[in-house]
Amino acid sequence: MPIIGIDLGCLGTKVATVGRGGVTIVRNDLADRVTPTLVSYTDNERLIGDAAFTSLKSNARSTIRNIKHQLGMTDTAEDRDVVELERRFALAEPVVAENRVIAFSVGREEPVTAVAALVPFLKKVKAMSESYIGAPVSDCVVAVPTWYSDVHKTAVLDACSLAGIGCHKVMQHSTATALDYGLFRRSMFVEGQRHVVVFTDIGYAQATATVVDYTPKKFTVLATLEDSALGGRSIDQVVVQHLLAQFKSKTGLDPSRNAKAMLKLEEAAEKAKKILSANKDAGVHLECFFEDEDLDVPLNREILQDLLGPARSVSPEYRT
Repeated sequence: MPIIGIDLGCLGTKVATVGRGGVTIVRNDLADRVTPTLVSYTDNERLIGDAAFTSLKSNARSTIRNIKHQLGMTDTAEDRDVVELERRFALAEPVVAENRVIAFSVGREEPVTAVAALVPFLKKVKAMSESYIGAPVSDCVVAVPTWYSDVHKTAVLDACSLAGIGCHKVMQHSTATALDYGLFRRSMFVEGQRHVVVFTDIGYAQATATVVDYTPKKFTVLATLEDSALGGRSIDQVVVQHLLAQFKSKTGLDPSRNAKAMLKLEEAAEKAKKILSANKDAGVHLECFFEDEDLDVPLNREILQDLLGPARSVSPEYRT
């Protein structure tokens, strides 16, 4: 039976399989290579992936996102910094459930834990992989952050087991990246000569740098530095707060407690960030943004760099 590799992201998830033609990225029901890592709950159904994304603005308070960063989290001193950080980005309200496990209030009688949310998502991943490959899938390899402890990895294994798919290995992202690089470049490595590579990855929710030493027969991870509080969403939130402050100043209105309005701001901030990566200007304009008031804020690369000044230094408490 085929085995699949699952890159479980905070924002989206990719699935790959290996065949005679090499590595193939699995396409989902919409023929996309990335499936939103979202699970949403309504009165009578559970929405997963693209279906949850479609209903996100109308059902934000019953949607769980950033599942990867919630797995294994408890209301204890060792997890408190991460829990408080994730609370800022949560849609469904985080609550403390049985055994001090962090769960989410989604409008149902019982709160839903991250493991309970991940199970149906993995079932969806398994089903779409089988549909794409045309054969049953029994096992997987899951890529996880470097900072994951045994508790977090156990949560992944539990979710896989409950989803009916065997987890052959829980692999750190940094190791998976190093393995991918080395497999297809063996001819570059010479016995007796060091070949050291630094991999940097700034994802949606974290930033990682990994130093790897290669030989023709093996590779060794020499060091990894990871900040689980610095990522693309950190930049987005800086822009969101700037847009929010400008809107408040001009209209006197505060949309910060309106989930739909804040999701609109997040989308606009992310779009502006991407535009400014290649252009000098990217004004933000949203018609009838909140209570029939428009949002119109000029934004350029210089303003963005000034806003990001405090976020450029890595926080030592999140380093591993």
